[in-house]
This record gives sequence, structure tokens and C-alpha cells, in this order.
Amino acid sequence: MTSPRPISIAPAANPTPFRITLPPPPPKPPEPPPIRLVLSRAEAAAALGISARTIDAMVKNGELPFARIGSRVTFPVGALLAWLADRTIPARPGDLDSDGTDAAG
Repeated sequence: MTSPRPISIAPAANPTPFRITLPPPPPKPPEPPPIRLVLSRAEAAAALGISARTIDAMVKNGELPFARIGSRVTFPVGALLAWLADRTIPARPGDLDSDGTDAAG
């Protein structure tokens, strides 16, 4: 943290200078992290809560959207969100027991 910046002012009517101390300027806010448009295989697996092997199998079977950037297989965030939204099943009364476990299971 920097120390206060003194400013000397000597008005023409008063030859004796006096000092005003201003507080230091506020710190700059941190830069926001860059927006990630694609995820790696490991990041996609972690985001979906599945293993990297399951990711590989789903890509091989055409079940999971991916994009190639050069030779690298990536997973576009928007495509994964849309894919997940398409597979989301609305909850119905009685789907879960009172303790939050699957009622069918």
C-alpha cells in the first residue's frame, strides 16, 4: 500500500504554505478470468461428474458433443449445457423419498 500523497498549497494572500494530505487512490480491481469457451476432456469429465473413460466412450458412440481444434478434442461449454438441458427430466412428486434418496431404488 502506498503512503498518502502530500500536496503543498501556497495561496498568494498567505505566503505560509500549509499541507493537505490526500488518501492514496483505491487499488484497481482484479482482472476477471478469461471466458473459457471449451473444456478439456478432464475438465468436461469433472464438470459432468463422470470419469474420463466415460467421456471417451460417449464421444466414440456419438453421444456427447465435441469439437476438434487441430488434433485436440475439446468440449464446447455451450454445447455441453444444451446437451445436458436436453437430457434433464423434470422432477415429479414422489421421485424422491423424504430423506432425498431415489424412491424407485
